[in-house]
Amino acid sequence: MITELENLIVGRLKRGLGTMVREVKSYGGEISGENWANAIKQVPACWVTYGGSKIAAKSTSRGLYDEKAKLVVMVATRTLRSEAAARQNGIDVREVGSNMLVWAVLRLLTAQR
Repeated sequence: MITELENLIVGRLKRGLGTMVREVKSYGGEISGENWANAIKQVPACWVTYGGSKIAAKSTSRGLYDEKAKLVVMVATRTLRSEAAARQNGIDVREVGSNMLVWAVLRLLTAQR
């Protein structure tokens, strides 16, 4: 189920973000350890990963449980201009800021079932 949810979110973001990002995929440690040097070449990017679950009993006599899974979307941008430009967009349309990217992800995923 987790893989299916991850794949659905990745698909939705790929369709919705289009050319706004270079990469949308499941997170596989792209920014940890020595991998960050390769990941920086792929930004702006979105990575989706599983963030854990909470399971609560609804009815223990019937064996019913309620599970709430958390999936996390990480966004990454980069610009050589300034830290503010990295957040608020650059002067060129290709310089996507992290604020714009987060807003787009929220709009694409809010109220999706």
